[in-house]
Amino acid sequence: MRMAILLVGFRGIGFNPIRYTDPAYVYESELIKAGHVGVSLDGGQTIYGFHPSPEALAAVANGRAFLQEGGALRGGVYDDTEMFRRAHALAQDEPRTTVWQQVLYVTPEQFTRIAEQITAAQAAGSMLDAWYRFPSPDGVAMPSQCNNCATWPRMLGLSIPEDTGRLRDYIPLLAQGGTPWP
Repeated sequence: MRMAILLVGFRGIGFNPIRYTDPAYVYESELIKAGHVGVSLDGGQTIYGFHPSPEALAAVANGRAFLQEGGALRGGVYDDTEMFRRAHALAQDEPRTTVWQQVLYVTPEQFTRIAEQITAAQAAGSMLDAWYRFPSPDGVAMPSQCNNCATWPRMLGLSIPEDTGRLRDYIPLLAQGGTPWP
């Protein structure tokens, strides 16, 4: 018997300065602007994502600039379902936020282990003391000691579409092997 886990993601509206001042997008979260990937254990009802913890972001003056300069921040696992719902709603006018899902099949033992890892990571406030960083602009694979939202599912033992974590490459591969969410 195999059990299904969903890998879910969207590309995001980007950080274009024109969009940044567009009233339709100015108040969107950083995850909506950057794009996001998560994992669902219940058919897409709840989607867990990995990103910098609020405490880590508060410790630096400008989190995005720090990450763009190659810095790494302590990451955590969070229920990001609302982010995916917002991206889905925005996709009506902004196709870049179309949310895609791909089914990954695992054994019942793997499913239980993954569910326990996610629960433990949420309770501890971090994912196995993992570090979050932005992907390399050169398209180099994400180093094993760091992850972004797109590469952290590998820490759970799940296969991912590509290993750089660059959403402009990752999301088309996710869409190619998947279907629109929900």
